[in-house]
Amino acid sequence: LIEGAGISWTVTEEVTGRLINTGSVVAYNDDQYYYAYPQNTGYYEFNVLPPGDYRVYTSISNYVDEYYLDNRSPEEAAVLSLELGERLEGIDFTPERSGQISGVVRDATGNPLTSGTVYAYETERSFADARSTSLNGSGEYLLTSLAPGEYYVFVSISGSPITYYGNVFSRQD
Repeated sequence: LIEGAGISWTVTEEVTGRLINTGSVVAYNDDQYYYAYPQNTGYYEFNVLPPGDYRVYTSISNYVDEYYLDNRSPEEAAVLSLELGERLEGIDFTPERSGQISGVVRDATGNPLTSGTVYAYETERSFADARSTSLNGSGEYLLTSLAPGEYYVFVSISGSPITYYGNVFSRQD
C-alpha cells in the first residue's frame, strides 16, 4: 500500500456553474508536476501525492488558467501544504472563459508581413506576462487563452521598430 496525501475538487464554469469535464488540473512542487484528468462528472483528484507544498492550477482549452484561490499567476498562487495521510477536499475552481486576439500585419503598401512576432499583455500587468505568437505565411496571427481585459498589442519584426496596435511606436502614443 502506497501512502501519501490527496486533493480532490470540482471545476465549474464561472458564469453558468456547469461542471467542466475536459482539460486537466496540475499540482506541482519544486521537484515534480502531477496531472489529474476529469471523471465524466467533472470531479478531479490526486490520490497519492508525496507530503509537501504544492501550487495547483487548471489547464483547460478556452478557459483562463486559474491557480487555487482565483489567482492567475504562479507568483500569486496560494500554496497548499500536505502532510502524510492528509486529504484536502473542496479545492474547487471556477475559471473564466478566455478570449482571443487575431489579425493580419501588413507593411505600409498593404502587403502582409510573413516573419515576426506579435505580443499581447494586459494593460494592468507587465510585459513579463505577455503572450506571443508568430506570423504565418499570410501575415496572420492568433493569440488564444487570453483573460478578459484590455491589452497592449505590438509586433516585433527584425530590422523594424516595435509597433503597437494603431501603428504607434510606444504605449504612450
